[in-house]
Amino acid sequence: MSFVDVKSLVNPFTPNFSCGVDAEGTRGGLAVFSWYDGYFSCIALTPNYILCNLKEVNESSRNILFLYEEPKIEERSRVWDELSTFLSLTPNCLLIGDFNQVDSLQDKLGGSLSIRGLGDFMDWRLENELMDIPFSGPRFTWTNKRISGGLIMERLDKALCTNNWFVEFPDGRVFHKPIIVSDHAAVLYDLEPSIPKANRPYQLERWCLRFSEIKVLTSDTWMRKING
Repeated sequence: MSFVDVKSLVNPFTPNFSCGVDAEGTRGGLAVFSWYDGYFSCIALTPNYILCNLKEVNESSRNILFLYEEPKIEERSRVWDELSTFLSLTPNCLLIGDFNQVDSLQDKLGGSLSIRGLGDFMDWRLENELMDIPFSGPRFTWTNKRISGGLIMERLDKALCTNNWFVEFPDGRVFHKPIIVSDHAAVLYDLEPSIPKANRPYQLERWCLRFSEIKVLTSDTWMRKING
């Protein structure tokens, strides 16, 4: 659909702000609608992402980047580079949307055990110090819908955040909805979800151990003597 057509469907719900990019045939297309009470503006608008800024009355500011990453793996590095530039300028940022990238085998069901693009994606995440926000609900957010044979399911839709965002909203969580009509599930992000907290030790993602810097950091930290 074109953005104009999408906007006509959402306008009866009286959003305060809207912007978007037309779909190209049956692919792509992005639309952002906001009912935010503060100041909401669009910083960058491309077929792959929409970067928005939220500013409150007290002048506190944060950024949200809505993403649709390139399906073709050879074209993704261009988007990663562009996002790295934005992240260096907007350190308080949430990234949410379709990353079109699996980052572990536990986020994949069916198909090849080889994950294309994994190394480049993890390098990009590490360089920008992005954290994967915890989620609840069904594990997989995309399916090829081949129920009769060759079924593949993956967690492609997710939310990452910078350290500044995490410090401000440490309890933020993503909720996965069931896949019903589309081949993708809807994902919701809540700043302060009402979820009972359970005491558990800090957990390290296994992919981190592939980097020598992480091993050194872990070893040095473990050797520190702390009273109490």
